[in-house]
Amino acid sequence: MTSRVGGRRAGAVVAAVTVAVVAAACTGAGHRGTTSASPTLTRTRQSNASASANADVVTVAGTGVPGAAGDGGPAARAQLDGPEGIAVDRTGDLFIADTGNCRVQMVPAHTGTWSGLRVVAHHVVTVAGTRCGTPMSKGGIGYPTAVAVDRAGDLFISEGTADRVVELRATGGTSRSGGRSRPPLPRLVAGTGVPGSAGDGGPATRAQLDDPQGLAVDPAGDLFIADTENCRVQVVPAHTGTLFGVAVTAGNMATVAGTGTCGTAGLGRPATQAELWNPTAVALDGAGDLLVADRGAGYVVECPVATGTYYGVPIASGDLAVVAGMGLYGAYVTGGLSATGTLAELNDVRGLAVAPSGSMFAADTSERAVRMVPAVDGSWLGRQVAADDLYTAAGAAPAGFGGNGTRWVATTMLSPWGLAVDASGDVFYSDRSADDVREIPARP
Repeated sequence: MTSRVGGRRAGAVVAAVTVAVVAAACTGAGHRGTTSASPTLTRTRQSNASASANADVVTVAGTGVPGAAGDGGPAARAQLDGPEGIAVDRTGDLFIADTGNCRVQMVPAHTGTWSGLRVVAHHVVTVAGTRCGTPMSKGGIGYPTAVAVDRAGDLFISEGTADRVVELRATGGTSRSGGRSRPPLPRLVAGTGVPGSAGDGGPATRAQLDDPQGLAVDPAGDLFIADTENCRVQVVPAHTGTLFGVAVTAGNMATVAGTGTCGTAGLGRPATQAELWNPTAVALDGAGDLLVADRGAGYVVECPVATGTYYGVPIASGDLAVVAGMGLYGAYVTGGLSATGTLAELNDVRGLAVAPSGSMFAADTSERAVRMVPAVDGSWLGRQVAADDLYTAAGAAPAGFGGNGTRWVATTMLSPWGLAVDASGDVFYSDRSADDVREIPARP
């Protein structure tokens, strides 16, 4: 357990991730057990990116200097402070957990309104949070670690140091006395604000969390939470029924992966009988299969809805198995080796995203790289890739936050963190130490 100083964890950084349902990142013959058709929505390339239209890596938000200035202006000229989780909604709007500023920023794809707020395409706007330390009753949020958006456009935010998850509705903003609109107040959906593990099986707002760092929402509205320090994945179901073999009640908290004991035992068994070790990110593919970044163990695990073969690994429905990484730590910069082979090393996975084709992207933070495991044979940005192998999609260059406008595989990073993929297949990642969010366009 890490300690807390001044409302923020000391000696460690916190993580976040979200997943967007996107178009396939690879083309070729399918190898994954389950896939889904891509949506028809597309996203307009952000015209305010600070590199030319032909660049492979562009900055879409942040200046590289920590701060809070620039709200309301072009996103690439607005400051961020330690951004962590990111999400892209179905219309292409980008949401950023601006962690150090205790707020969530939005970079809209189109001019219009969001929850009563007037928004301008490609200009950043604060949609949640005010000053750090402001109570939730006055619109404040704690240090946000993850964001996720459901099909209705409603925004979910995890607050790691506040040990809770809150929601903001996409509609229903209120007006100030001066006529200026503002988002609605955050609504508590999970956690009590006190770290702990009690309350499983009861109402989610009375159940404890401990440093939740990852969020994902499935098409049915079920909210999945990486309950990091409790070494488990929780769900707040939208409907009563069964999820991954676990009986769930709408609005009540339930554990769907992990035992509450931190470790690595039990893999290959039902997910609630298998241990996790500080899970930092969760993601869902188009079929509803659950993937978890098990940072403490050094791998990514999967719990599928249906029995099948996933990234070359046979897994029974509801069981938990390793699909990337081998629990070893070390530099991995050579692409094209089995994702679960003896050289498949993942050091510090903080972010996770999955395309509907099943291709997986992982932010390997300490190695300053974004990794990729294709679900199909084919090409990605002109590079030939094989299904079920592990590749460096971007980064793994010497440390730094240069590389804007450079070839995607050679770009430099400091601390890649959150990941999202939009409907065009563009990959977004936040760089926590570089104080920006970047895009790797699928079609340069």
